[in-house]
Parts: sequence; C-alpha cells; structure tokens
Amino acid sequence: MAMERGVFDDTRFDHRFFQKWELTLNILTDPWIPILRQSGVREKIAFSGLTSNYLLDPVVELQSPRADFQNALYQLFIGILQVVMTPENDKGWIKQWENPPDPDGLLRSTKAYTSCFVLDGEGPAFMQDLDLREGEEKGISGLLIEAPGGKTVRENLDHFVKRDLVNQVDGYWAGVALYTLQTFAPAGGVGHRVGLRGGGPLTSLVRPEPPEGRLFSTLWEKLWINILPRMEFAGLGCDPEKQGLQDIFPWMGATRTSDAKGGETQPFHCHPFQAYFGMPRRIRLRFTNEKGSCDLSGEKSSNLVSAYITKNYGTNYAGPWKHPLNAYGRPKKPDEPALSVKGQPGGVSYKHWLDLALLSDTKEAALIVRHANRNSAKREMLRDREIRIWAAGYDMDNMKARCWYEATMPLFSLPEEESNTFQKRAANLINMASEVAFSIRRSVKSAWYANPAEAPGEPDFLDKPFWEKTENYFYDLLKQFSRDSGLDSAIEIYAKWHVFLINHSLQIFDQNVLGVPPLGSVDGGLEWKRIIKARNALVGYLTGEKFRKKFLLSA
Repeated sequence: MAMERGVFDDTRFDHRFFQKWELTLNILTDPWIPILRQSGVREKIAFSGLTSNYLLDPVVELQSPRADFQNALYQLFIGILQVVMTPENDKGWIKQWENPPDPDGLLRSTKAYTSCFVLDGEGPAFMQDLDLREGEEKGISGLLIEAPGGKTVRENLDHFVKRDLVNQVDGYWAGVALYTLQTFAPAGGVGHRVGLRGGGPLTSLVRPEPPEGRLFSTLWEKLWINILPRMEFAGLGCDPEKQGLQDIFPWMGATRTSDAKGGETQPFHCHPFQAYFGMPRRIRLRFTNEKGSCDLSGEKSSNLVSAYITKNYGTNYAGPWKHPLNAYGRPKKPDEPALSVKGQPGGVSYKHWLDLALLSDTKEAALIVRHANRNSAKREMLRDREIRIWAAGYDMDNMKARCWYEATMPLFSLPEEESNTFQKRAANLINMASEVAFSIRRSVKSAWYANPAEAPGEPDFLDKPFWEKTENYFYDLLKQFSRDSGLDSAIEIYAKWHVFLINHSLQIFDQNVLGVPPLGSVDGGLEWKRIIKARNALVGYLTGEKFRKKFLLSA
C-alpha cells in the first residue's frame, strides 16, 4: 500500500485508551522547552517554535538544568526530526538546511505523531510501559543516573552524591529524565536492561561553528546537521517495512518483555528509527498534579512528579544494533556484534579523536560523523564553517556513575584520496603522545621510589594535565596536515610535535618531583641522585634513536 512520505501506518495501533482520558502534558505540542535566542532573550517554546523568528532573532541554544539533559534533548529532537522530515537524498537535506520550515510547517510535519509524546494519563505515554500498572515504587530521583541506589542508601554510603536532593520534579523534566535514563541506561540490577547501545554510551553529535560574521549557529543548524538521508539507514539491519507507530516508538504498543530465558529484541524486529527511542526499562511515572517548585529547574510547577513504578525484564536489545549517533568498536570475530564506545575514566581528549572522528584499526566513527566526512554535498555546503564533534556520556562502573564527560573536537573533511594519509599521520601524533605520557609516569615513579617496581599503584593522575596541555597544539598541527599533505610538511610537523612533547614532559616531571614532599629520604631532603638519574633517562629515551625510528620521519 502506498503511503505518504513521512507518515507511518498506525492502523495496527490500538486507540482504545484515548477514549478514557484527556491529553494534558505533551512534549511535542506544549510550550515548555527553555531556549536562548540570538538577542539573549530567554523564553519557553513548543517544538514547532524551534524555527520561530528565524531571520531576525533565531533560537540558538537549549537551556537545560543539567548537562546530561542537554545532550539527551538534542538526541530526542534529532530523533523526532529524523522521523518526521527524513530527506530522501542530499538534495533534500540541502533544501531544508538553506530554508528551514517555518513553525506552521514543523507543526504540520509532527501532527501525525502528537499522540506519541503525551506524558501523563492512562494510555500510551512517552517512554513509559503501556501496560504497567503495578510495580516497585521509587522516588523520582531514581531516574537520575548518578542517584545513589537502594543498597547504597540502606548502608549509608551516599557520601558524595546525597539522597533526598531531588524529591519532586516538573512533569516535563521528569519526561526528559526518563528519556535520559532510557537512552544512556546502565546496568540496573537483575532484569533491568541496559540501553540499546549498552550501558553508558559515548554519543557523537556533529556541530557547525558559525560562519564568519555571525556569533552563533542556530539551533536548527545544530539539529539538522545530524539528520541523515533515508538511504543511510539501509545498512543498519532493521526493517523499514515495519511501519506501525510501536515499531518506532515502543511505548505505543505492548512492551517486548524479556525474562531470564530470553526474549531478545533484534534490529530486524524494529524500524530503523527505534534506535533514537530505545526503551529498555519498564517504568510508569506517577502524576499527582501537585504544585510547588521543581528540584531540578527551581521553577514553579503545577504538574510535579515525585515517584514512579518500575518492573524488571523490559526490552532486551540484542544483536547487531548500530545507533547512528555512536562510535563502535570493530568486533574481533565475524559473528560478534560491534560494541558501542563508552565513557571512560579520565574523560574525552584528543587521544580518542581518531576513534570518534575517523576510522581506526579497532574503532569505527558514528554513522553521522562518517556521513559528514564523506558526503561531498554536505562538505560543499559547510566549506566556510568549522565542523566539530560533540562527544558526551557517562563513565559507568557497572551501575555506578563515576562522572559525566563531554568535549568538542574538530572534524576535518578531506577528499577520499587524501584521507588515508591524513589518518595515518594523525594516528602517529596520538601514538607519540601516548608513548610520552607513559614515559612520564615511569620516570616520575623512578624518581619517587628507590624500588619503583615494588611501589604500589601508578601515578595515572599525571595523564590528565598532559593531555589537556597538549590538546590545542595537536589540533593546530592536524589543521596543518589537512592543508598540506606533502612529505616535507609532515617531517616538519612531526619535529615540532616532538619538541613540544619533550618540553611538556619535563615540565610535568619537574612539577611533580621537585614540588612534592620527599620520598625515601633519610635526612628529609630530596633524593637528588635518583631524581637526576630519572630525569636524564626520560630525556635520553625521548631524544634517542629508538624513539626517533618509531615515530619520526626523515627525508
């Protein structure tokens, strides 16, 4: 049966619930989204207002009360636009980039999906289990990924992230908290499933810097640059013929539950767009219509939520899922699914750039990043603008959130014939820096201890300042690589990087050896002989023949 483009067949969806209750809170149609305009004006708009007053005073940014909510809202709005406005090809993408739809056009595009973004009531509700009416009741703070769990609270171990800091949340922000949890979902105990990308994925979004003469990129540009043409979804293993609303928005139908014996949800069970709306957890918000202040935004609300119910064995996403906004590791065996790149201790720095921006021996950049790299039409449209990757996610230790990390890094779009050489040279710069970072740790430990091999632990804290202090120069050199791919230029760039790394390695060594309390000294003074020996060894290795042969080029 022929269908109008962008409108999905909902004939298999059971509408009986909508006869029982009146729609109240709706993420799509209500003016609840806090934004910043180019003029500095802050206000709240509905989704259709994203392009309001676009020529005179456009929306330039979202204003979320939390960093993880900010990233999750971007993913949510990208997902909505992908569903309602997927361009057929590059030409269609360029048309919407140059001429965004006005608010009435956005409203018409989303009209068929209004019922999918209701937050409260008895029927289908955004990111909530359709049939869940009984379950374990929890305080609303349990939706926040960093909140202490039940065992932590019972044993009085919530020293750093305290209990009872968030007890009531505005209904809209409760919906965002729920989407954030479902999107980044870590392990949650027996049967409480992880997200579609595994627990704690490191999301990659593409961001355009403003062109010369403008201070800001518009929010529309920041969202639309992450929209893919229809053909890009063909290789994700999903089934585009599954056109029911529940095939994209799983809360619009009965949950595909799982148990200890199985019940996996594979990509071919769903439409490709479900990747943006994965719902592994069985949850239902408890709306009470209480009034008061939201503990997250600090604003007055007449739709507070203080609790939710949950039950285990929700959707168990398994198999070769590939989310368009995530980088993946290359499987070691052909029959193994690729694992998404996760947040790691120490944050996101340029040592991760190769994995997130290009391809490496072990990693594959997110589909949206690869499309921005290889798509000539998109490169031509953005030739006068710098493009960056916004990488963000939680560093999870099983169920425990250790930290939220995010960073931006440049994306260099090159012709295919130049990309391999650029990639190899960028990898060499990163490998050189990694070797220097290791050498710093080894040398500092040798200066601190008479028997470093027997000393406990590693001075890993030295890595963070090293990567931070050398990051900007790394990207400056990459920019030089992108402009000149000749051998002479590469030799010169490697030499500059080599000298720069040596200077910073000695700074870090001196700061942490000469500026700390003495170790292993009988008279309380510094062990100069040991220190000088360790420093000389560091300089000798970094300037020696072995290091040069491994990393440096010669004419």
